[in-house]
Amino acid sequence: MCEEILRVPLVVRWPDGAGAGETRDGMVSLIDLAPTFASLASVQWPTYLPGHDLHALAQDEATDWRDRIFAQYHPKQLWFNPIRTVRTDRWKLNECVDGRDEFYDLQEDPGELRNEVHAAQHADVIGGLRASLHHWRENTLDPLL
Repeated sequence: MCEEILRVPLVVRWPDGAGAGETRDGMVSLIDLAPTFASLASVQWPTYLPGHDLHALAQDEATDWRDRIFAQYHPKQLWFNPIRTVRTDRWKLNECVDGRDEFYDLQEDPGELRNEVHAAQHADVIGGLRASLHHWRENTLDPLL
């Protein structure tokens, strides 16, 4: 779950020109695409969608936006070690089924070279991220929970 996999730019051109020529730093996810396209097409989705309409972010940089994203990885290799991840602007926690969890301070270690999952000074941050990740996994009915 390295940054090269999670932090991928999204380029959008809105029909109304919102945010034209500008960039936004808001954390977006693929789950935002369905509600965005539905909104642009004036389609009322029949059930709840977990994502957000990205048009609001394009219209106003100050829009109250999410402060974290969640991701999951199911490897295709011969070994089986699914990963669940929560990432904020500064922190990233990867929980692995095999117990080899990872925690990175992306501000101090953008290359993710120092796994600090056992660093006492980060215990509160890690605890909060674990709780957030657990809540997300419950809400998404993660079969590995």
